[in-house]
Amino acid sequence: MKVEIKGIFVKSLLIILAVSFVLFGIINFFSGVGVNNVVKIADQNVSLMQFSRYLTEKRNQFFSADISKKDLDYLNSKDFVMESLREYIYDIVIQTKVNDLGLKEPREAAAREVTQNPNFKDSNGKFSIELFKDILNKNRLSEDAYIDFISMYSSKNNLMQLIASQNFSNDFITDKLFKNGNKYVVADIIEIKPESLTFEYKKPTDEEMSKYYESNKNSFIVPEERVISFVDIDLSGYTAEEGKAKLSNLEDLVLSSNNLDEIAKTYNVKKNEISYQKGKEMPEDLNIDMLQYNAGTFSDVIYKDNNMYKVYYVEKVIPSKLLTLDEAKEQISKILIDNARKDNELIAIDKIVRQMRTNNIDMVAYRNGFVVLNNKTIYRNDINYSEAFIRDLFKTKEINSFTKPVFDSEKKVYLLGLLKDVKEVPADSSNFVKYDLTESIVNRSYSNSVYRMFEKYLFDNTKIVINNKLLNTIE
Repeated sequence: MKVEIKGIFVKSLLIILAVSFVLFGIINFFSGVGVNNVVKIADQNVSLMQFSRYLTEKRNQFFSADISKKDLDYLNSKDFVMESLREYIYDIVIQTKVNDLGLKEPREAAAREVTQNPNFKDSNGKFSIELFKDILNKNRLSEDAYIDFISMYSSKNNLMQLIASQNFSNDFITDKLFKNGNKYVVADIIEIKPESLTFEYKKPTDEEMSKYYESNKNSFIVPEERVISFVDIDLSGYTAEEGKAKLSNLEDLVLSSNNLDEIAKTYNVKKNEISYQKGKEMPEDLNIDMLQYNAGTFSDVIYKDNNMYKVYYVEKVIPSKLLTLDEAKEQISKILIDNARKDNELIAIDKIVRQMRTNNIDMVAYRNGFVVLNNKTIYRNDINYSEAFIRDLFKTKEINSFTKPVFDSEKKVYLLGLLKDVKEVPADSSNFVKYDLTESIVNRSYSNSVYRMFEKYLFDNTKIVINNKLLNTIE
């Protein structure tokens, strides 16, 4: 069986490498997907509810208290919906091929992996079912969903291992990376605080604000807001028969009630309310299905644990709205001033660099109020500077050349480097990267690339039907 699988896979790879690929991500649109389905992948339908749930869970992965407006706008954009749909399709296509090749990880094996996960072990190093359930609950995951995820992830790893076993030869790339990777630079590091830069900028005109508004209307859409109430019902302390009868009574009451107040009063429990705006982090107590229901709609009776039940009710839905130009003016003014400030900062830095090219750097620094760190040794893995700055520093070819200014969000300064020297890392240094490690990284990277090509090959050769009309209803 192993030989047959590998043979099939090698043939697939040969086909992939022989194909001249068209533009990435082309999707065919045609009829036949079904009115309630967002997409049909081969013979598998994906409903609007399934994809909406996936989309909400994906958004929640990115939310944080300090999320920027730019990132928030992207999470609520059509581009994010389409990118998420692409990933959703990829997952299904790859998993289908994994199953076809007989590489799927059995659920039993996935369950064993869970028991070995150090995150689920207690202070004695033993698997703790209570800790496992607690972590899943905090992340709003069921045990079955998590086991399925582990199974899918391990199955993809099986496919990756099959790719890696092909023994690709990348000696030329390995030699080049080994040589370049074992170099370090000596440079003067210039740190310029934005507040030390002097320039003038004008308040945006009404015409500028109007032009920005018309070009960025989607940024000024206030997302839909929902007020959702819920009650917790304790049906513990009853016999099995009594509990079954009580549950049946609760379900009947949900069907006959006009609002949640009646149920709260009947069971003498507190009614809780959650206000949720679409695109924000979802509260822990909120059931994801309630984001799809209309105002005045009850959830089913939902079992939690220890004979505790929850009932949700959508109190009201405030539709999304587009702010008028007058409503958005203060926000637009701040954006335009901030953009102008960044442009002017870079212009001011460019003037300083021109001064440093013809004058003593330390004197220029003193006159302009910034810091120069002379003759600093920088390795590629230096954690004191951003990746972007280090990358630019190592890409600089000529000695006594300046890098472009890079803003370091942690230090809150602009960084520039003046390259002084490039040296080889000694073989006995802790920063020396061994050849076999370089080779391993190159082969893994190459395997990843081929895997992505394999994904694309499957994607391009799978019949995918998208319900574009239904897709456009998703916000």
